[in-house]
Amino acid sequence: MIEKGRLRIIGERFKRHPAYKYLLLEKVFSIVFTFTINLLLFPLRYLFLGKIRFGSSISISVSCRNLKSIYIGNRVRINKGVVLWAGYRGGIYIGDFSQLNPYTTIYGDVKIGRYVMIAPHVMLAGGGHGFDDISKPMMLQPSTNKGGIVIEDDVWIGANCTVVDGVVIGKGAIIAAGSVVVGNVASYDIVAGVPAKRIRSRLA
Repeated sequence: MIEKGRLRIIGERFKRHPAYKYLLLEKVFSIVFTFTINLLLFPLRYLFLGKIRFGSSISISVSCRNLKSIYIGNRVRINKGVVLWAGYRGGIYIGDFSQLNPYTTIYGDVKIGRYVMIAPHVMLAGGGHGFDDISKPMMLQPSTNKGGIVIEDDVWIGANCTVVDGVVIGKGAIIAAGSVVVGNVASYDIVAGVPAKRIRSRLA
């Protein structure tokens, strides 16, 4: 352990260093600049989002489209890199106390209940692209919609999962990491795999 006297000597030598003033000014400027930017952007992230309840925590790096069709409930946590691209039918609804972890993408029409946990890098595709007309590029064909995605309360979706359009995930279900969900999941079921299959029920 370094003695107090030794620390004082080191501090005095550092103060005599030619770059001391510049390092100190740089540190002060960095703190002031960061505080000012956060102070300005904090209210703006609420102003330009759609229907958002106060008490939610939303990273300023969230990417949004069609803001009027996005509803964010009370005390929702949305982390950095999340993409919210709402559809023009039902939009995106995120219920109270739910959490979206980094780099999750929600596209189309998706309804998420309360107390839902969504791990990083999850894809919720509540819509798709038409591909029936081979004379046209797929990106120029009309979008498709099978009713969007419904995720009921208290669901846990593991990292790197994909959920496709038309799926309903029942209350209390668990989706194992890396799964691709192409069909409905019953309440309190645990599913895993590609495509996701039932492992067991939490009620058993």
